[in-house]
Amino acid sequence: MNNPQHLQQLQKIKSGLRRRYRFESVLKSVSALSVFIGLLFLVVFFGTLVNQGKGAFLQTYVKLDLDLAQTHFAEGAQNANYPAIIRQALEKIFPGVSSRRNKKAL
Repeated sequence: MNNPQHLQQLQKIKSGLRRRYRFESVLKSVSALSVFIGLLFLVVFFGTLVNQGKGAFLQTYVKLDLDLAQTHFAEGAQNANYPAIIRQALEKIFPGVSSRRNKKAL
């Protein structure tokens, strides 16, 4: 069994196995790196999503002095023109706003 041809074949097999194990370790390293990069992108994505979307979870309050005269409620509270009442209160706070675009921005 210890003939030179058999030893030569064993040497070939061992050298092939060394290359195979080296390639396998490189492949494991590259795959671990790709998983890490993918997780990093997910963290950045969700971080950006939360950072830009946090305004949706906040509330803004505006205190207005509303004129709730009986003239607005002539047809009852259900049929009152509430946007007009709010618009009048905003016009009292911002009297200089006259253009349509600026009024719409309010």
